[in-house]
Amino acid sequence: CNNYINNNNMEELTILNPFVVGKYISPHYFCDREAETQWLIRQITNGRNTALVSFRRMGKTGLISHLFNQPEVKDHYHTIFVDVYASSSLTEFVYFLGKAILEQVKKDKHSFLEQFFQVIKSLKVGFTVDPVTGETSFDLGLGSIKSPEITLDEIFHYLESMDKPCVVA
Repeated sequence: CNNYINNNNMEELTILNPFVVGKYISPHYFCDREAETQWLIRQITNGRNTALVSFRRMGKTGLISHLFNQPEVKDHYHTIFVDVYASSSLTEFVYFLGKAILEQVKKDKHSFLEQFFQVIKSLKVGFTVDPVTGETSFDLGLGSIKSPEITLDEIFHYLESMDKPCVVA
């Protein structure tokens, strides 16, 4: 919040900044882009593949996060966000995609997690337990991706077997 002095009567005013910079917080703080959001919802509900293209730092990730929080999307689709900017090969792309799906599956249902490990056989999965909190975490490794094309086929097969359609962005 920002504090300002009102020059008319010298009292301090507190003004909350509605323009949050950085990560997506909620629809309440998401400004504008209503037409783009509705257009993307129509693209998804009509089963159309869509590519968002623009320069870096123009709000694509925020728009996708906002889209994924819309009831028309979040209630009827599994949504998976994957940042592939750092990938420089098909193997790394498959790793990032698999890791993003695993993170989303962990949030959903346990049965989907078991199915994920049964279908995606070519990824190396490790489990760790935090000695302080006792929290279990999963780690996805590149070590066993010998044929990224096969692993990618396994990933697509898994996504097609889900109980709801999947939107990957």
